[in-house]
Amino acid sequence: MNSRLDAIRDWDSEACKAGYSVVFLSISLDISQRQLERFIFERFQQTPRAWMSLLRMRQAMALLNRGYQVQEVARRLSYAGAAEFCRAFHRHFGAAPRSFLRSCSVPDPTDVAFGK
Repeated sequence: MNSRLDAIRDWDSEACKAGYSVVFLSISLDISQRQLERFIFERFQQTPRAWMSLLRMRQAMALLNRGYQVQEVARRLSYAGAAEFCRAFHRHFGAAPRSFLRSCSVPDPTDVAFGK
């Protein structure tokens, strides 16, 4: 479609640098929002907004699993605040970040109480 866009290898990083904003991503790439929509849909079979939302949730899970606090995850993923992040997380996963992590946690096999 556009060889300049095809040359981009790390779309996740580009989205992060643009603050997960379709407007800012199109500006940073010096293309129209419509061009970006067409390219992202062709490349990822999603709208740019849906693609970025899914990307943010994958990154949020990775950060939370590494022990980052909700406020830090919200800041790193360019949410306006922890409350906005928690609402988005709940919409996507059906539970608050901490509740979701507790329900998905796997017991540590080295824990003495494991299996008792």
